[in-house]
Amino acid sequence: MAFLVMLERLTPVERAVFLLREVFAYEYTEIAAILGQGETNCRQILSRAKQHVGAMRPRFKTSQRKKSDLLERFFKATSSGDMEGLVALLASDVVLHSDGGGKAIAAPNLIRGADKVARGALGAFQRLLPKIWISA
Repeated sequence: MAFLVMLERLTPVERAVFLLREVFAYEYTEIAAILGQGETNCRQILSRAKQHVGAMRPRFKTSQRKKSDLLERFFKATSSGDMEGLVALLASDVVLHSDGGGKAIAAPNLIRGADKVARGALGAFQRLLPKIWISA
């Protein structure tokens, strides 16, 4: 899990270069060909990726107010069953990964797309959350 959190801190190109070089031991010439980048550029990208990992910087900077607003809108949409409102909060290419850890119910396959993820989330919240919380 820590490795995934670390990778999330990188841009997609940084992540690709980092994985190809550090995990799969590709040569820079191979990485450059795969990504359509120059070899020198790939070296620089890896250097930046290592700095970003070392700095433990978040990938996106978001104000506390924006985070709170998003969370409030999420709770409002899920508690009221507002499918349209929930879809508006999700990226169109969202993918839901679920894992019950062998102790809880989880979707057996990835769920792709804002409509399907929202429908699944609303169904789960309505089944799992206390009725008092949903009506509040």
